[in-house]
Amino acid sequence: MPGLCGFMLQKYLLTFCNQGILSLFNFALNIALVRAWAPIDYGIFALTLVVAMTLEALQNALVNAPLSVHVPAITRRAPRAVTEIMLSSVSVMLALVALVGGVGFGLAFFDEANLPLLTALGVGGFMGSQLLRAYGRSFLFAQLRPTMVAISDLTFVGIGGPAIAVVWLEPEWFDPSLVMPATVFGFLTFTNLLAMLVSFSVAKVSLRLTGRRRVLRRYREAWRDSRWALTGVVTVTLQSRAHAIVVTAAFGEATFAALAAGAILFGPMRMVLQAWGMITRPFLARAAGRRDRREIVMTNRLSLITVGGGYVVFVSLLYYFWDWIEAQLYAGKYEDMEIIVVLWAVVSILFAGRTLLSIPLQSMREFKQVALATAFGAAVSLVAVTILALMVGFQYSIAGVGMGEVVSLIYVLHVYRRCMRNLASAERIKEAKISVNEPAQIAKASGDS
Repeated sequence: MPGLCGFMLQKYLLTFCNQGILSLFNFALNIALVRAWAPIDYGIFALTLVVAMTLEALQNALVNAPLSVHVPAITRRAPRAVTEIMLSSVSVMLALVALVGGVGFGLAFFDEANLPLLTALGVGGFMGSQLLRAYGRSFLFAQLRPTMVAISDLTFVGIGGPAIAVVWLEPEWFDPSLVMPATVFGFLTFTNLLAMLVSFSVAKVSLRLTGRRRVLRRYREAWRDSRWALTGVVTVTLQSRAHAIVVTAAFGEATFAALAAGAILFGPMRMVLQAWGMITRPFLARAAGRRDRREIVMTNRLSLITVGGGYVVFVSLLYYFWDWIEAQLYAGKYEDMEIIVVLWAVVSILFAGRTLLSIPLQSMREFKQVALATAFGAAVSLVAVTILALMVGFQYSIAGVGMGEVVSLIYVLHVYRRCMRNLASAERIKEAKISVNEPAQIAKASGDS
């Protein structure tokens, strides 16, 4: 498999190194804030991250999925440029909606924060800039240019990293009152915009609104898949964020902060999965276009072995260093953290399996089946989370998320195996036709000679 071993492994390595740095930054940021802030302040930050990730997932469905699946399959330059312009315009509109909606969200829910108006403005700026930065990364990934993605991300980390290091290592240099949600969101907005400018300029993202009819026609074609991807986003949000909705509504932001504080340990692995999908989807989309079953199967096996092995190592390290992690990170602020972390470890493994099987299905444009899988999982998750949170304890709401992941994983595995069987049948039919036609072609060649 020269294409995979040569081209893909090089891209994987670079993507993992880059994502490792980015994950370390996000991990350090969350740890610094957990240590520095009261639960109510970190609850505000964690809830904003949940909403921002949900908005990013919506953008993935409406923009980034067509960008990574449709655009690589377009060979002619003019139609490709029209599609890219259309997707860029949609992305900017989504960012503006996130900006305005984020301000409204902050005003509605964070009135207890210090400087509530500035906090709301910071929330809106962070959400809008996060979408623009994510689109720039997706654009470069669709062009199979992970080196440029790394340069954009290093711009983000290069500015934010030193600031976190100073807060972490020399807290006396700062007035603690300055490190509050409003200033953190403002700082993250600034770094997001700088990274976005780098990726937009390198990728030559065009925002010209020309050929409006062609642009609309192009998006109508993409919408056939995006509508199911959008359905999947809604159901995935209900499935994986059901605990955030139920626990925040029933117990408040401070209680939800305990669940979020446990989940941050697994944030790096989730970000690695996201990056893996972004670099893999365009490659698998081309393999699916060629109906190359062997390439798809081998790529997915590599994914399962590599990421699965990484999860085992990661969870083992957490177990070995748990006493130190608990003392340094949580410092007695949150109860039952050991139970919370164990439950998140199980959910993260199930999430990884479901995600890795969904990636080739999305590349084969089986968005409807992926959406149905998460719809079934979401129904189970929402009911289980509500029952466990209210009747057993808020900590065990995570187990409800895991139940939904099990249902989705089983469904996705069934669809993946069916698709592989269909591709195998198509290959056998093709080989049979070749073997039938081969004697006639030989005879014809002999007669011509």
